[in-house]
Amino acid sequence: KKRPASRTPTAAKRKKDVDQGASGLAYMSSFENAVLAEYVWLDAKQVPRSKTMTMTTLPKSVEGLRTWNYDGSSTEQADGHNSEIYLYPKAIFKDPFRGSPHILVLAEAYNAWDGQPATGNTRAECAKIMEKYADMDPWFGIEQEYTLMRPGKVGEEPTVPLGFNGDGSEPAPQG
Repeated sequence: KKRPASRTPTAAKRKKDVDQGASGLAYMSSFENAVLAEYVWLDAKQVPRSKTMTMTTLPKSVEGLRTWNYDGSSTEQADGHNSEIYLYPKAIFKDPFRGSPHILVLAEAYNAWDGQPATGNTRAECAKIMEKYADMDPWFGIEQEYTLMRPGKVGEEPTVPLGFNGDGSEPAPQG
């Protein structure tokens, strides 16, 4: 007669540096050392979405994270009859909101039914191009422009940019 399976994790499963998932959480006497991993991705309209996974230990790298899933019909990334979307972790960052030891996980969304990037996953195409040109040294810059406004009357929105003429007309061309 076969013995029933043990209800306690084996030594291999109790490794401190490997997340034990839900079964590991069940055997924790305290959740003080549990890690909240906030998976973040973009939906069909490029709106950030997220969901939280509770882990038994802090992963040392992306490889220590699990692939997760969600219902893509709620994010306009799939029809209701075939809506499973997989989240593949791509980067880990310290969580600036919850603090240590919690993490943010940037993830890519892929259709479960065909393995293609989900609608809104523009990172997948970018990663493909970056890999194609990996031998080059791309440069990226972010440009931000600001307009300082001349203070107006108290309680009124300023309408004249600083440096414009007193009558609100544009200054002479530069250069």
